[in-house]
Amino acid sequence: MKIVVVGCGKVGFSHLTWLKAQGHQVIGVDSDNSVCQRIQSDLGENCGMSQIVDLPHDVDAIHICVPTEPSINGSCDLSIFEKVINDISNRDWNKYPIVVQRSTCPVGTADRLARIIPDFPYAVNPSFLRKASIDEDNRHPERIAIGGEGEAAQHLLDIYSNSDAPKFITNNRSSVELLKYVENALDSILISFWNEILIYSKRLGIMADDFIRLLENVQDRPKFRTVSRVPGRAYGMWCLPKDIQALIQEMTRLGCPVGVLSGTSNTNSAAAEIFGEGNIPAKMLYTMKDCRLSVLEEGVKQIAAYLENGH
Repeated sequence: MKIVVVGCGKVGFSHLTWLKAQGHQVIGVDSDNSVCQRIQSDLGENCGMSQIVDLPHDVDAIHICVPTEPSINGSCDLSIFEKVINDISNRDWNKYPIVVQRSTCPVGTADRLARIIPDFPYAVNPSFLRKASIDEDNRHPERIAIGGEGEAAQHLLDIYSNSDAPKFITNNRSSVELLKYVENALDSILISFWNEILIYSKRLGIMADDFIRLLENVQDRPKFRTVSRVPGRAYGMWCLPKDIQALIQEMTRLGCPVGVLSGTSNTNSAAAEIFGEGNIPAKMLYTMKDCRLSVLEEGVKQIAAYLENGH
């Protein structure tokens, strides 16, 4: 297939190179000339473009990976994404290409934007990537989620046909948009909860070995086997903070209570001052076996550094 990736930053470029490795003909579109040059250098002279209007008329699919960063009030800024949709709508095509929403967008975005381009098959396929292991996560995803119908859904099923990752597949595009926010929210809550317990443990004089035993053994009760995370850092500067803020803003707009999520965000800000930002891949901190968490050496060092080194 001839597949276009619009937005070729870290996430988009990794997705582009993965698609090419799967045997697809790829074109990357990015307004940053240096990114286009990188695409041309790494993937081929005809593989990098700066505008949608320059694309050939016969592409099969367009995967959109542009940023959806926070606006001033924390809500999700869709201006770049919406411009891409308008540019696609205004381009002449031999056949309407499939549009795939890879960027993280508020729930309902896909249905709203699909009405702008009703002739284009439209599916949602968010990325579940970690900043420190983007390429590895593209090659071996922990989760595949597909929301859409007909040709658009089948396109994604074909792309992921060789992956044995758990798949969440539904005709409802909003369900997949919500899944991405739910997973990021849960991750944020768990990290913040364990950071609060770690801070409390130090005030109590609990040593690192005892804290780690507590962290690992709380899972002895089956219902708690999936609620552990390795504390000692704030939950980073990438998807979790921005997605939590966007979710808070959307829920507030609809009149929903947001005490837990707001508290998580506040705790994370405090944790950033106490511990610093997280920059170690999660897979270096802990391993999961039989649904139980065990803290690895890097995780032990992270916890011990706070509890025992006088921070």
